[in-house]
Amino acid sequence: MSLDDFVAKLVDIFKYQAGLFNEFGQNSFRFIHRTFQEYLAAKSIIYSNGSERSEDMIYEIIKSRIGIPNWRVPLSMTFGIL
Repeated sequence: MSLDDFVAKLVDIFKYQAGLFNEFGQNSFRFIHRTFQEYLAAKSIIYSNGSERSEDMIYEIIKSRIGIPNWRVPLSMTFGIL
């Protein structure tokens, strides 16, 4: 299966079968509920390429986002995951 076919299959699953995505313009999607995006943002603070980041790196990422309104919920979720 090619990468394009794989991505198309994932989009089909997430958009039509699971109902997680809405189409937002041509070839652009967004999560149906912002909480999914916020959760994945929190996970991306802790993990990179499947490996957990160092405590120092997590601290630096959190420190750089404190006070930014759109990061309030993802940061709260990050602390919950930790």
